[in-house]
Amino acid sequence: RQGKHAIVSPTSPPPPLPPGDDVTDGPQTTASFKKLFYEELVFSWITAHPATRPVVYSNAWFFFELLIKSMAQQLHKNNKLDGDRRSRFTVKYLKDVEVLIGMVSLEIAEKHIQHVQYASQLNTSLAFF
Repeated sequence: RQGKHAIVSPTSPPPPLPPGDDVTDGPQTTASFKKLFYEELVFSWITAHPATRPVVYSNAWFFFELLIKSMAQQLHKNNKLDGDRRSRFTVKYLKDVEVLIGMVSLEIAEKHIQHVQYASQLNTSLAFF
């Protein structure tokens, strides 16, 4: 029996879920539990505690680069680089990106007078994204 704090080696299969911990009803495959890095990063960013957002915003260039790299790798892996743009990413992810862009834009608008350098760097990071 594996407890909450069991050590799992990288080659071990994931421990089975306890009864009642299913994500959805019905049969599951391991692929249905897979979370994509770029989706989780955007979701974590938009749901971050307000106290942590200034640190994230001051390093936005790094997080945007992570998003770009992760998205490109996933498209390449799934042979979707030349596919239809509308089918490359999920609707939920695209909506989360819209929310993120709105949040970053609002931050730029709020800080552009008192913190010119900060707002300029954040704006540049968003523009390259």
